[in-house]
Amino acid sequence: MNKLILIPIIIGSVLLVAGGTIFAIGLAGSAKNKSVTNTYELKEDFNNINVDLQVADLDFKVATDGNEKVVCEETTIYYHTVNVADNTLSIKGINNKKWYNFFDLGINKIKVTVYMNAGEYSELTVKSSKGDVNVPHDYSFNNMKVEVSTGNVKINSDVKEALNVKSSTGDFDISEMSTKSLTAKASTGYVNLNKVAVEENIEINTSTGKIHLTDTTAKNLKAKASTGNVTLTNSVMKENINITASTGNVKFEDSDADTLNIKTDTGDVKGTLLTSKIFYVKTDTGKVNVPKSTTGGICEIETDTGDVSIQIKG
Repeated sequence: MNKLILIPIIIGSVLLVAGGTIFAIGLAGSAKNKSVTNTYELKEDFNNINVDLQVADLDFKVATDGNEKVVCEETTIYYHTVNVADNTLSIKGINNKKWYNFFDLGINKIKVTVYMNAGEYSELTVKSSKGDVNVPHDYSFNNMKVEVSTGNVKINSDVKEALNVKSSTGDFDISEMSTKSLTAKASTGYVNLNKVAVEENIEINTSTGKIHLTDTTAKNLKAKASTGNVTLTNSVMKENINITASTGNVKFEDSDADTLNIKTDTGDVKGTLLTSKIFYVKTDTGKVNVPKSTTGGICEIETDTGDVSIQIKG
């Protein structure tokens, strides 16, 4: 046989054998990775919670029987450490995945459930790579900071001082709660605030995600979106609304503030405000339809190609 033909055959055979070996090792490693549920009893008191997870969903539930505990779905590859020290409950996800565990499927949605007594706590800090976070109304905190990569976040608990949430591709659903200040940053996820009372300021920043406020109040709102829409429904700010959007639209549905500053590139600005405004509108090619009023707060709107159409309710 020609050597030029024989060499590729030999190389191909070697690669085939190596591939089969790796495949077999991967299957063997996955076969050993059994799912289990472990319960960690919490015997010591704590007022702070610090959670650092890898691929698990996080859910808080009331310990109806008074027995506080953390229930973790785990495997030999993904497991958790749980301990209480210095008045802090710490939960940490451990990723022990090896190169040969690439066939390890079906464990992308394990769960950590924290059963603790309802009431007031000091600090809640959550960091998660891949997983949802749910904090119900049964609890309140002085401060809360939640940062996720691809998971969704649902918050219904009151936060006395500052609520900070950050996500890459996940969505935020914050509803029926109160806080002193609220900051939300999302890349591709949406930010939804429903029946949220903020004493001071709301600041929201998204890239392609939508921003929607419903029945929400604050002193000031600062919202920035690149391609997502910004919608305010029955939401009133005491002082100022400042919205910046690139290609997204801005819509007001019976919402208001003392002063408004709206700027878009190609997005439209439309809707209904509750009180009279003195309008200053600047647009390059867009159409403009606003009331001709000489009383009220200042409403400045600037667009490039977007249309502007604002009505005053009543």
